[in-house]
Amino acid sequence: MAAGAALLMLISLMGLGSVHAQMEGLTPEMMQGGQISPEMLNMMQKKNREGKPAMFFLTFVADDRETNERLSGDYVTALRQAHHEIQVYFIEDDKALYSIQDGKHLDEILDYLKAQDNIAQIELDSQKLMKPHPKDEVSKTKVDQADSERRAKEERLRKAQRRINKAKAKKAKKGQVKGKTEL
Repeated sequence: MAAGAALLMLISLMGLGSVHAQMEGLTPEMMQGGQISPEMLNMMQKKNREGKPAMFFLTFVADDRETNERLSGDYVTALRQAHHEIQVYFIEDDKALYSIQDGKHLDEILDYLKAQDNIAQIELDSQKLMKPHPKDEVSKTKVDQADSERRAKEERLRKAQRRINKAKAKKAKKGQVKGKTEL
C-alpha cells in the first residue's frame, strides 16, 4: 500500500498527472517488489518527453566532416519524410548535436539512427545508448599516446633547461675564479 502511495507521489512530482489515470489500473505485473517495472518507467518517460524539445549527440564513425554532413543530411531527410522535425548542429568533425521539437517521437528517431552503420555512438542525457565502438578505444588510445608524448617532451625540455642552467652556473663560477686570480 505504501509503495503505491509513493509511486503516485513520484508521478505527481514528475508532472505526469495524465499518467495517474493509467496508474489506477496498475497490475501486479507492472510492479516488481514495490518498484516500477521497466515497461512502466519507459511509459512514464515517454509521457514526460511529450511536447517538449529533446537533444542528443551523435558520433559518426568517419572523422571527415564533409562525409558526416552528407550522411547527416541523408538521415535528416529520411526523418523529415517520416514527419519528424529535426535540426543538426555539428560541434566537431565527427560529432553533431541533434535537436527535435517534440520528444514524443524520440524513441523512433533513436531506433532509426541506431540501425545506421555509420554511427559510432548516440548520447542522450549523458548516457551512451550504443555498445562501445572500436573508434572510442582508438580515440582513447590516441589521447593516451598524445599525453605520454607531451609528458616525455616536457621532461626532455626540463632536463635540457637544467643542463643549460648548470653550464651557465659553471661558466659564471669559472669567470669569478679567473677574475680573482688576475687581481
